[in-house]
Amino acid sequence: MDFFKKIGKTFFGISVLYILLGIFLIVAPGTASDIICYILGGITIIYGLVNIVDFIANREERNFYSFGFVKGVIFFLIGLFIVLKTDFVSSILPFVFGIILAADGFSNLQTAFNLKALGQPKWWIVLIGALLTAFLGIVMVFNPFETRNIIMMIIGISLIYDGASNLFFHMWLKREIKRKERES
Repeated sequence: MDFFKKIGKTFFGISVLYILLGIFLIVAPGTASDIICYILGGITIIYGLVNIVDFIANREERNFYSFGFVKGVIFFLIGLFIVLKTDFVSSILPFVFGIILAADGFSNLQTAFNLKALGQPKWWIVLIGALLTAFLGIVMVFNPFETRNIIMMIIGISLIYDGASNLFFHMWLKREIKRKERES
């Protein structure tokens, strides 16, 4: 049961993070996309540097298949590209967020079918939410919108919806599990 509590807390935290990120994307879409790029680029640069330093510092542990230096340089250059080309990276963020939302929607779709198989009478509520989440993700992947700010705001709305629906599904499922345990 502790495992499920840990998953529940993680799930709750991620859902709240989605909502907060969504609000930020709506309030400051241009700034948000630049900040996302700088954070992502910075993390990638740091990861690259850590690999380079680790390669240099651990000479004794190197073998023929040690690619830490190459990996470090590649990640460093990718991070530098992200930081220097924020406009380009911002243009592909909707695609990345769309894939994440679509994957989450399809995951919730599996949950809906599992609930149906368990005889849960309201499984269709999760199904509707899952289909909407997957739809929003797919729309973002195919990007029918013209400007970055509109896209970022739509990503924000989608993340708020996804976070809120995940919270709702989680609380509902938790209540149903407790009800089943009391009945047993």
